[in-house]
Amino acid sequence: MIAKTFRALLIAALFAVAVPTHAQLTFKDDLNRALILKAPAKRIVTLSPSLTELVYAAGAGDLVVGVDSLSDYPPEARKVAQVPTGDKFTIEAIAAIKPDLVFAWREGIRRDDIERITAFGATVFVAQARNLSDIPRLLEIVGRMTARDTTPQVSDFELRLEAVRRANAGKPRMSAFLEIWNRPLTTISGNHILSEALEVCRAENVFRELPGSAPKVSWDDVAREDPYVIVGAGSASSVEEFKSNWQIRAGLSAVRADRLVYLESDAIQRPTPRTPEGIAQLCAVLDEVRNPATAKAKTIPATRPTSTAGAASAPGASAAAAAMLKPAASPAPTKSPTPSGTIPPASAPTAAAPETAVPAAPPAASAEAADQKPRRPSQYGM
Repeated sequence: MIAKTFRALLIAALFAVAVPTHAQLTFKDDLNRALILKAPAKRIVTLSPSLTELVYAAGAGDLVVGVDSLSDYPPEARKVAQVPTGDKFTIEAIAAIKPDLVFAWREGIRRDDIERITAFGATVFVAQARNLSDIPRLLEIVGRMTARDTTPQVSDFELRLEAVRRANAGKPRMSAFLEIWNRPLTTISGNHILSEALEVCRAENVFRELPGSAPKVSWDDVAREDPYVIVGAGSASSVEEFKSNWQIRAGLSAVRADRLVYLESDAIQRPTPRTPEGIAQLCAVLDEVRNPATAKAKTIPATRPTSTAGAASAPGASAAAAAMLKPAASPAPTKSPTPSGTIPPASAPTAAAPETAVPAAPPAASAEAADQKPRRPSQYGM
């Protein structure tokens, strides 16, 4: 009897040693790559401001050992090692930190860099957020990869977003053009998360049908659509510059009526748990231009001082701009009938003035100003 008991205890002990504390974790990233983690991550590097914020929001900030140099929120992120971005990016800077998990933005990392990072032993999860639903999805993934319970954060995000949806449901619709870059003129298609943000605010993206996510358009394209409101999302260094860039486009009803909205807050520019608050800000300002009698040029102030870093925030030589802002080959948009309940342009009966006589780009105030490009928002340069 004693021998049998001893043998049973020995087998149980051997089995306990053989079974790992954590079962291995399997994932598919947003490049559809199969990934395996033998254990939850212990040392994390994030290569975009949005992903940095998502990791901290998931409660895994204590595991972050490195962030890209544009990650400035939450403030704790500035206290860890900084990975240079743009032309100064090197794989060696990441290897020196010795992470076991690297989060990268899909439009901001090259395939060969993924392979080089993987070669020194780190797992690379490539993420993207095309829809508002991607934010809680990514929170859950970060939680699984770090053994954190993100159920409260996900629930809180969904409740706040639903509250914003309810607050804006039923408002009169308006047509909108959203500019994310001015030279060349670049907007968003329906495949971009900001297009969905406009929809929450009852604003319809006039270029939602274009392919890609951030297509280039011509001034004539915009003139044909003649949007009710023009929104700038980090496409200039200030509201004054944004307005100046559009003042020579007086053929547009939005310009004539001064229905110009400029966004500086990274709560709207970055897909993070703060996005519902960013959308609420956007909706509030769009409400003010819905009434032509009270329409003014508005700006949403930054929630805190924003980075004045250069144009690129992605790994590789200008990988950010090349990936996210590379124009899709798009046909000339055609004017669609004004949907029922949509606010028409103030001068709907009058055709927009021809744009052919207008310069292709607004003149700079000085040679120095001409060489100084405005800060590119982090969402587009990741």
